Amino acid sequence: FRFCFCGRALQFQPRVCYVQLRVSLDTKYPVSQEFDKVYDYIYRRLVEANMKKDNEILEEALKHIKTMRETWIEVMKKTHSM
Repeated sequence: FRFCFCGRALQFQPRVCYVQLRVSLDTKYPVSQEFDKVYDYIYRRLVEANMKKDNEILEEALKHIKTMRETWIEVMKKTHSM
């Protein structure tokens, strides 16, 4: 997915995704606290990108999101093959 400001507000709703990601965390595992920190960082960068209309910040956040997505895909593949 690609985002562009084109002189208007970012079409993406970072708050909605942030809330959904946080709700999905299982807090009984310590690693969930680390994921929460990462989700918070990405959310803050998306908000900053939106406020400043800065595609560079947006691309940075998108890079992190894609990396996390690819990691989760690999985890799911390995989990299902067991």
